[in-house]
Parts: sequence; structure tokens; C-alpha cells
Amino acid sequence: MSSIKTPVSFSKQKDAQTFAAEFGGKVINFIQVDLSVLM
Repeated sequence: MSSIKTPVSFSKQKDAQTFAAEFGGKVINFIQVDLSVLM
């Protein structure tokens, strides 16, 4: 086990989760706005 790799992969995974959450939130907001405009 490499103690150097663990924090790096953990921080990358955390960044990916944060990006996915922000991107997913923007997509959901866009869909909600789009639906409200259509209705």
C-alpha cells in the first residue's frame, strides 16, 4: 500500500464528486426552468 497515492486519489475522487454534484444541480435547475417555460 502506498501512503502517497491514497490522499491523491481521495482528493481526486472528492473533486469528481463535487463537480458531479454541481454539474448535476445545474442540469436539474435548467430542466426545471425549461419545463416551467414550456408550461
